[in-house]
Amino acid sequence: MDYKEKVHIARNIRIIEEIKAELVQSAASALKALAKDNQQDAADALTGTIISTYLLSRRLGIDYQVLDNMVTDKLERTAQCTTAREGIKDDLVTLLEHLSQA
Repeated sequence: MDYKEKVHIARNIRIIEEIKAELVQSAASALKALAKDNQQDAADALTGTIISTYLLSRRLGIDYQVLDNMVTDKLERTAQCTTAREGIKDDLVTLLEHLSQA
């Protein structure tokens, strides 16, 4: 492995670590906003969590479309699960319908 390859790998690892930290920070910010009953800040933090998840998936070699398909598949499976509580099941179906329209 030559120097350029090593630098590229090291840079990619650093970026992955930064995205992971942003993901944790966004999740923590969402929980803090929820505790303060601040819907705007919670929505902003949750948006950051979603974006960080997509960026991390790309850096790990998972295509955005593959991630989308996996989310949809998991929503379908979970919504069909008979053990899912009824309120959550309704949320899953609503989210699945929303993503189908996008």
